[in-house]
This record gives sequence, C-alpha cells and structure tokens, in this order.
Amino acid sequence: MKRLPILVKMFLLLVCFSFVLSAYNSGSTVNNTLMIPYVEFSPDVDGDMDEDWAFQEVGMFVYEVAEGAGAAASQNANHSAQYKAAWNADGFYFFAEVIDDSIYAETATVHENDCFEIYFDGGNEKAASYDANDVQWRYVYGLTADSSGWCDLGATGECEWVETPNGYTFELAIPVAELVKDEAPLFDLAEGTVIGWEVQCADNDGDGREGIIKWWNISGNSWQDPGLFGTAKLAGEGDLEDEVVGDFIEEFEFAPNLDGEDDDWEGIPEVKMSIAEGFDMPNGGYTDFNSYYRAAWDADAFYFFGRVIDDTVCPEGSANSYENDCFEIYFDGGNEKAASYDANDVQWRYVYGMTADSAGWCDAGEQAWLETADGYNLELEIPVAELVKAEAQLFDLAEGTVIGFEVQVADNDTGARDAIAKWWNTDGNSWQDPGLFGTVELVGIGGSSAPDKDTLHPGISEPAAAGVDLSAPAIISGVADISYVLPNEAAVNLSLVNVIGQTVAELANGVQSAGVQSASINAASLSNGIYLVVLEVEGTVTSKKVSVIK
Repeated sequence: MKRLPILVKMFLLLVCFSFVLSAYNSGSTVNNTLMIPYVEFSPDVDGDMDEDWAFQEVGMFVYEVAEGAGAAASQNANHSAQYKAAWNADGFYFFAEVIDDSIYAETATVHENDCFEIYFDGGNEKAASYDANDVQWRYVYGLTADSSGWCDLGATGECEWVETPNGYTFELAIPVAELVKDEAPLFDLAEGTVIGWEVQCADNDGDGREGIIKWWNISGNSWQDPGLFGTAKLAGEGDLEDEVVGDFIEEFEFAPNLDGEDDDWEGIPEVKMSIAEGFDMPNGGYTDFNSYYRAAWDADAFYFFGRVIDDTVCPEGSANSYENDCFEIYFDGGNEKAASYDANDVQWRYVYGMTADSAGWCDAGEQAWLETADGYNLELEIPVAELVKAEAQLFDLAEGTVIGFEVQVADNDTGARDAIAKWWNTDGNSWQDPGLFGTVELVGIGGSSAPDKDTLHPGISEPAAAGVDLSAPAIISGVADISYVLPNEAAVNLSLVNVIGQTVAELANGVQSAGVQSASINAASLSNGIYLVVLEVEGTVTSKKVSVIK
C-alpha cells in the first residue's frame, strides 16, 4: 500500500490534529473556541425547535455563585440549560431549552428574574472594560422588553418564550441591522469572524435569584469585564455537518484512581447525554434524570466516567437488569456499521452498585460506584486483556484507532424503566444493531485542543495551493464527486488517505490543465471511518476530511 512522502505526512498529522474537537463545556469547539454554524434559514421565531435547528447543542455547566435561599439546590438539579447559536448574512440566531421546576419573572430587579443574558465582544479584544463593540443584552422570561428596556424589540432582535412541561424554551433572532451599538456594527456576519461570546441563564423560584449557569466563566463580572467572555468563531457553510461532541476520545497521561470521584479526570471533555430514547423526560426534568460521561484510554486500558443526576437510585427495582439504574457501553471494534453483531461488537451492562448483575453482564473491567448528593457516579477501567470477545481483541488501544461507540444510561424510579438517555442514536435497537452506534477516534494526550489559536476548524485546511479550491462532501455513503480548480496547468496528485497516513485510493495523478477538474470516490470498497481527500499541486497540499458511512 502506497505511503506518502514524509513532508506530506507531517502536514497531514498537523491537519488531523486540527480536526480534533475539544468539548470544554460541550458543543463543537476548536482551541476552546466555539464554532457557531452557518445556516441557510432564518427561523420562524416561535419558541419551537423545528428541524432547522438540527445541529449540536451547547451545554451550560458553569455555575456562578448565587444568592437566594434555594441556591444550593438550584445549582445542581432543578435548573439546567443548553443552547444553540447560528448565523447567516441576515442575522444572528439563538435557541435555548431550560429545565426549571418553577418559572418566576415578577421581581422588580430584572436581573434576578428567570432570564437569559447574551454578551458580545465584537473585536474579541479581551479588554477589562466595555468598549464600542461590547454589549450585554438581557431577555426576561415572557417579556419582549423588561422595565429597563434591556430586550427592546427594536434594538436587540425578536424573541419568543414557550412554557414546556419541564421548563421553557427561548428563541431569538437579531437582524444584522440591529446587531449594533451606537449605530456601529458590533462585528461582521461573515465566515471566519472571531468574537467574544458568553451566555448566562438565571433561575428565580420566588426567593430571589437562586442559581446562575453560564457557558464559559464562573465570574459574576461579565457585565463589566468582557475579558471574561469565551471565544466563538463563525464557521462556514457545511463545516460542522459531521462534527459531534464526543467523536474523539483522548489518551490519559496517568491512569485514574478508581474511586468514583472525578478528580483525576480534569481536562477530559464531559459529554452530555441528551437523547431520551423512546421515552419522555420525567416530569422532574433534569432534577429526576440527567447524565454526562467522559471516556479516555492509554496502552493499558479503556477508561470511562459517568455522572448521573437522579432523585431516586433504584438498582433492584426490576428482575430485568436492563430496566434498573445502569450504564450500557457498546463497542464496534471494526466500525463496520453492520446490521448485526459480529466478532468485534459487544454490549456491556453495568448495574448500579453491582460488580456483576444476575446475567453476568458487567464481567469486563473493574468499576467503582459512588452515591452523590444529586445521584451517582460510575468509574470504569477495562484493561486491555479484558477488552476482548471470544478471546480476540476488540480493537487496538492506539492513537488513530477508529471504532463504533455508544453509551446508554437507564433510570428506574418506579420499579420499571422510566427513561433512557443515550449519546448517539435514539433507536432502541443498539443491543442488536451496531450500525446504530456513533463513531469515535482515539487521539493522543491533549488531542482535544489544537496547537494554536489560528488553527482552522474542521472542514478547512491550510496551507492551500494558490487559487486551488478543493470541494468534497462531509459524508460519503455511495459514489461522491470531488472537484477542484487549478489556476494553471500543473502536476497533480489526488488521493484518499486513511487516519494512519496510508493511501487507500489514488484518484488522479499527472499533469492537468487549468480550470475545474473532478474525480469520484465509491464508498462500496471502503470501510466506514474517517479519511482525508488530499490534493497535492506542485508540492503544496490541500485536504478535506470526509467520513464514510454506509
């Protein structure tokens, strides 16, 4: 099998590294920079999450010190939020889902009510005080303008609130003409624009502001210090189509102490499990059931940490182990996405508090359970010697390995299974169909952070040959066309490369004339996984990442 020249391989390693996501607080991020996707739609601002919002949610997990009598409870269970942000040339868009057991918006001090605050630093200067392109805009539940005129319809967009069984939703559209301060634009609505960005959601259950959750910074001084904002970048059309939090699993530098505590997991991204498979979220919302996980690896073992908010832990409510409070972890060692289990596909179940359930499900690895004030934690270590099926290794614990992966957690409060949350797929047939699993890649230590703040987000690569425009679909399931533009006649090599740098298909090789050129890829002969389309023009390399999913 052909291997690339060393300089090209070095470039590809850099490009592959830049593809890796960090999930600082969930959402698609690169270098701790949130990638805000481009969308073609302008949403109908009605508070409903229609199909136009079908992209990654961003979790709000940072708790700012709160003041009210119920602050401690509010900050762990009865108040949770996640949001989506998007943009196009016409405006900036925002949608949030909030779990809140009591909605209150009647306090004269508006910032203490149930509300959202959105912060922009148009220049991302990270200055210590507000300037001409820094704003803080507040939107109080149920109002189009609060008593201070914070969310005045004519100044900061159109918004809508909708009460839900578990809390409320908030939808906002800010037209480009209103994305201003003192009649000057805050920033350009254009691909590649980098801004300072923060989101805050306050909770008031009737006793004053009891809880505050934010996207980025725990400090309460965002209202006067834009240096505390996070960073966001306006991504290009299609750049994030196939990027989902959790599709990279980092290498551990030091193996964790298996005690159910998360103190050894600092720096490993926490992934939200927000899909309720076949069930409605219980009436208590996230107070009743909410879950997150972390996963890591090294040459010795695969590691997993699950965190569950659960008001009633009931490991023995049913004779059927899968109906009890439990985690299930699924591996497809070859990531073939086949319709039935084969020699490298497994489903392993871990029931709360048990080292093995009645059916012997959790005989792989060593686990530690810890009851917490809000629910419980599971910490799991599966040594390489136990990462097997029928005495054969499921997959290699090595950088660049791509596997099928799924995580599921069940909730039992009543003696039967009340709810299920999953990472990837809402279908209930993961137990018999590994084609439903998601895809993850094992990456090196620190692999969720790109090396510098100028590294481009997935879907864009550099350096590019001058004037060359390479186009490839993000996902290939059949025959796909690859096109590129040559500014002049040149020697060209176009190839498809796997994650370890091997050329699996040569698509073009030779001198080609100026203008639009094309080639095709047939997924039928390829394994599912992540590849690079690599275009080398007179020694300069351009690439695009593609995912083969059949």
